[in-house]
Amino acid sequence: MMAASVNPYMVIDRDYRFVWANAAYERVTNASFDTIAGRDLFEVFPPPNSETEERLRVSIERAFTTGESDEIAFIEYPIRGPDGTMTKSFW
Repeated sequence: MMAASVNPYMVIDRDYRFVWANAAYERVTNASFDTIAGRDLFEVFPPPNSETEERLRVSIERAFTTGESDEIAFIEYPIRGPDGTMTKSFW
């Protein structure tokens, strides 16, 4: 279901390394899975500021610790476009 979804999904391991991403995630981030597989989430897509990184890390850690989904409010997370310019995005 996640593979066929129009919503972007990705799977990371406990070390924040990409394990899987669907086509919608590739489209939204302008990154093919082949180029991000096994790489650290925060290396590939560095957060725009420390507050965003902290909120995202806390949410991910909470999900890993509890085994339950976790939600955070929208965060600004610029994504590099095909032409190299940063596009304001919210996740």
